[in-house]
Amino acid sequence: MSRGAAVWRFFGFLLIVALPLLVATYPWPLAGLERYLAVFALALTAAHVGLVVRAGFWDWVRWIQDLAVAVLMAAGAYLAVQAALRAGGGPVDPALLAVLGAYGLIAWPAARST
Repeated sequence: MSRGAAVWRFFGFLLIVALPLLVATYPWPLAGLERYLAVFALALTAAHVGLVVRAGFWDWVRWIQDLAVAVLMAAGAYLAVQAALRAGGGPVDPALLAVLGAYGLIAWPAARST
């Protein structure tokens, strides 16, 4: 591997780690389920940008599959938070859940590659 390719792979790794954190912690002017959907989808897309820098191409099929899973995770997180609020708990920011979900989906490509 050439030195330039190694630099781009490292830069892609940094984007995979840092970009979802930046996107998810931004104070989006949304509320409710829309906020959860937006934060989860944008954190996942930000992680995929890092994959593009590392690999050099955009895998549309994988992104669509991951986006479908992220939407389900966002809806599940929203319903869990609503149940916790009804039980007397406090509000939850979806940023941590979205970033962990994006990292999990990025780290899980082998099972879907066949």
